[in-house]
Amino acid sequence: YASVFEFDISSLLESLSDPDSIDKVEMVLLAKAFPTQTFTAPGGYVELDGLTFFLSDGPDGDALWVTDGTITGTHKLSTKLTLGDAASYQIVAAAEQVYFVANIDGHQELWVSNGTVGGTVCISREMFGDESKPNISHLTAFKNQVYFEADEGSGPKLYRALPTGGKTYIVEPLTGYSGDFDVEGMVGDDETLFISQWYSTGTLDTYRLYKTHGSSNSLTYIEPISFNSVNGIKPFRDATMMGGQVYFTGPHGTTPDIIGVLWSSDGTAEGTSRVEKTPSGQIPRAMATIDRGKLLTYVASGNLYVTDGTGHGTKVVISDIFSNF
Repeated sequence: YASVFEFDISSLLESLSDPDSIDKVEMVLLAKAFPTQTFTAPGGYVELDGLTFFLSDGPDGDALWVTDGTITGTHKLSTKLTLGDAASYQIVAAAEQVYFVANIDGHQELWVSNGTVGGTVCISREMFGDESKPNISHLTAFKNQVYFEADEGSGPKLYRALPTGGKTYIVEPLTGYSGDFDVEGMVGDDETLFISQWYSTGTLDTYRLYKTHGSSNSLTYIEPISFNSVNGIKPFRDATMMGGQVYFTGPHGTTPDIIGVLWSSDGTAEGTSRVEKTPSGQIPRAMATIDRGKLLTYVASGNLYVTDGTGHGTKVVISDIFSNF
């Protein structure tokens, strides 16, 4: 490539004893070229201490990357991982570290990174034992703790990991339920983490809603909240927090076998109900908060809705624009 550079060297004149000798000055440009990084499917971005961490596959294999927004400040922290597709990336930031899930020998393992190559390591074997293959899923950060589902072969359980400094972790199975705990989803704010559990009654796929405040390893079941999955539509899908409440897809009216209206819960049975006057028979999806968390948007039956959490405050803002919802 040919380039033309222009420099203003008038500030150097004062250092020359003979200004007429300026034409004899020889300038040498020293430059270092950095290859362009190629990312096939970057995703799962999290920020920590002014840096952005993300997962991506590339020509040299899947990896955890970190960047400060510059070419020189963008580099790999791990190599030769197996991550899956970008939609399934699991990565969170908690307790001044980044946690992510990568496949080792066909099992989903938990990794941690402090932002250095040497500090990016697999920790699930330390947590569960060298011979364990726990298959980590639903990785979620809450109050500087990491919550996740793990299945060591005897059935899925819900755990939380508490960093204690260095490479040591306290890993606790959460209590407050019996049997296996198959997580459908987790979402929370600064105070409460809501967790939906799937279980089968033999004829129906049923979902329960739990909560925890993170102060102990105990879960609280929000009785009697229990919904069934109908035609593949799952309650609590796309659940989102707003104003201390969780919003999710729930049943229509008092009929638990018809899914398709917006519900909310403050973590109590009395405070869990359908958002009044919201359209029925429409499945709320793609929920997101706007206006600094004061309003919730969602898509249903091709329409874009906005709500303040009340029936009167729910309206269509754009009609018939999403043909796939």
